[in-house]
Amino acid sequence: MADINLELLPQTKRFRGLSLALIFILSIGACIYPLYAIKERDIVYFFLYNNLLSLYLQTFVLLIIFGQILKVRPIAVFLGIRQAETGLVKKLLQVILLDILVMTVGLAIPYLLSVRHYFRWGSPALGSLLLFLHLLCFALCAFFMILSLRVSHPWLIFIIAIAVIMLYHYNLEQSTLLSKYSILFDPLYRATHYIYF
Repeated sequence: MADINLELLPQTKRFRGLSLALIFILSIGACIYPLYAIKERDIVYFFLYNNLLSLYLQTFVLLIIFGQILKVRPIAVFLGIRQAETGLVKKLLQVILLDILVMTVGLAIPYLLSVRHYFRWGSPALGSLLLFLHLLCFALCAFFMILSLRVSHPWLIFIIAIAVIMLYHYNLEQSTLLSKYSILFDPLYRATHYIYF
């Protein structure tokens, strides 16, 4: 099986560079704004409770990843005939993993450079686990979008990926998991103690 090079054309290489730069800039911007607007919150609030990450940044990053997949979709049919589709999928997995790493680094840099206690409201071990689970859910949805290569309606895959992230964020993370980290995330506790975020 021949090795697949996704950067054969100068346009593809330029598109990859612009995509990575855009993901990095969006990630830093998504972290800097809430970081300096609300100084007393901890890292779990910024990355898990704050809807900015789940609603906007991750949606934009998934849209960029989806665009990268659509860019190579026209050649997937020919690669399938030549038994080279597995190589294409492996290359796309590497590209998506690099996108996720760039997003994570872009989110982490502003927070790590600021002087503050990372897990102010709860256990660092549990907080780290929740951050990892959120990133894992996002990564699985990003990898899931590789199915866009084969289906006749690729936008359905993108919509399903967004829906899974939203369901995880609102129906599991915010309603159950965050209150295990800190009681401050329990809506009933906040309502009875007049705590507003």
